[in-house]
Amino acid sequence: MDLWLSKIKTDTGTNWRLKMSNIKKVIEGLYDYYGDVLNYSLAEYRRPDAMRIAEMCDIKELERLLKLVLGCAVNCSLKQDYIRQIMCLEEDLQANIMQALQELESTWQGTSMCRNSISIANFDYKILQEERDQLAQKCFEAEKKIVLLEEEKGNLRAEVTKLQDDLRRHETVSTIGDDGVSLGPVQVGTVRYNDMRRQLGIIKEELLQSETSREDLRLKCQQQETELQLLQARLEELSKTTAELAQLKDEVDFLREANEKLKICEAQINGYKKKLEDYNDLKKHLKFLEERSADYVQQNVQFEEDVKKCAAIKGQVELYKKEIQELHAKLDQEMSKNVKIEFENKNMECTITALECSKDNLLKERDNLRELLLTGETLKTMSKELQPTDLLEKLQRLEIDNKALREGQGGQAALVQLLNDANKRNENLREQLKSANERNLALTHSSFSVDANSKWFVI
Repeated sequence: MDLWLSKIKTDTGTNWRLKMSNIKKVIEGLYDYYGDVLNYSLAEYRRPDAMRIAEMCDIKELERLLKLVLGCAVNCSLKQDYIRQIMCLEEDLQANIMQALQELESTWQGTSMCRNSISIANFDYKILQEERDQLAQKCFEAEKKIVLLEEEKGNLRAEVTKLQDDLRRHETVSTIGDDGVSLGPVQVGTVRYNDMRRQLGIIKEELLQSETSREDLRLKCQQQETELQLLQARLEELSKTTAELAQLKDEVDFLREANEKLKICEAQINGYKKKLEDYNDLKKHLKFLEERSADYVQQNVQFEEDVKKCAAIKGQVELYKKEIQELHAKLDQEMSKNVKIEFENKNMECTITALECSKDNLLKERDNLRELLLTGETLKTMSKELQPTDLLEKLQRLEIDNKALREGQGGQAALVQLLNDANKRNENLREQLKSANERNLALTHSSFSVDANSKWFVI
């Protein structure tokens, strides 16, 4: 410490460079004290500009320097004395000092040191206030008693002075009585002497009592003054305690604000943790998507290769499409032909059925006619003469029909053969027909069958 103080030049005068050098040394010492002794970090606190302080006495820079000095004062080993001196200042100055310390503490970083301050839990503000009020009341009463005792002391002193004056007056009394007659000299044994001795004894007793009362009052006054001093000392202690309590209350407010900020920071940290978890989930999902994207890229590459391969056979596919279209057209034509052939087949079947019925009828009629012919050959001439003209015409017509029927049996066999061949050719195409076409053809077939039968029977 002495070595460091020896570096400070005291006889700077008006040389601002020496002042700047001293201020720089002070600033360096303060920063070393904060870092090495108090374990505080002033990284965020702006360093005071020594040149501006020394050359221009800059108020802002000087304020920063004073804040550092105050911080050292309230945290050093002699901080109780400095705090006591600060508490003796005016309230405005105390508030400014407290604000400066709080601004300085807001920039501190690192490990916070333990402060030798009185714990708030050891104080009850209301009890201290009541005790302070009681002591103030006692001081007021003691001062009143002291005033009364002083007045009584003054009265006693005045009375003693009066008695002393009376004593002197009696000792120097003239030999002339109240009536103007000379009493003669005061001699031992005279009445006047005895009266004066008696008065003197009474006055001495009164004086002794006054002295005793004065001594008692003096002792009481000393005792009251002692009590008053004790009460004043107690009052000063309570004032200091109240000031410390106010400081601690400010510290509590500061710590409460710090606690609220800490809660806000914890909430923000929790939010950041949730965001970090979401980020990790998104990262995993992104990794999964990247893997899928790689798979998709691989698939796209494979697809591109397949497309290249398919491009080579695209011409063949187009050719096949054209061939398929032609085949479909041929299939449609064959299906239409099949429908027509089937329709014709059904018509032919109806016609054949009608012809067979007609054939059976004609055969029966022929057989009947043969029987008639066999039984009536002998009577042929007579029959011809006896038969009517319409019977002969009917017989001739039946013979013509029989002949035509015989001639048509060969054509019917050919039609049956053609029908079987058509059925064989159209066997596969019938499976592809729809139910609607079948129904339509059935209705058409029914109508044509009715027409054919009607025509046949008309014939």
